[in-house]
Amino acid sequence: MLDVIILIAMAITAGAFAAGLTAEAGLPLLPVLIATAALFLVMATSYVMFGRSARGPGGRTKISSTSLSSRRSTNSRSTTARSSAT
Repeated sequence: MLDVIILIAMAITAGAFAAGLTAEAGLPLLPVLIATAALFLVMATSYVMFGRSARGPGGRTKISSTSLSSRRSTNSRSTTARSSAT
C-alpha cells in the first residue's frame, strides 16, 4: 500500500513539473509531456531499485533484529574478555 502512495506522490510531483514548464517557461505541450514521463520513470525506477537493494533474498531485510541482538551479545562478550585480560 505504501508503494502505491509513493508512486502517486511521484506522479503528482511530475505533474507539477509539467505545469511549471508549461506555465513559466512557455514550452510546447508535447516536449513537456515527454520530459514529465521521463522524470516519472526515473523516479519510479530509482525507488524500485533502491527498495530491492535494501532487501535480501525472499524480500527480507538484510539486517534483522535477531542478527542485531546476536551482534550485540557477541560484541559485549568480546569487550568483557578484553577488559578482564588487561
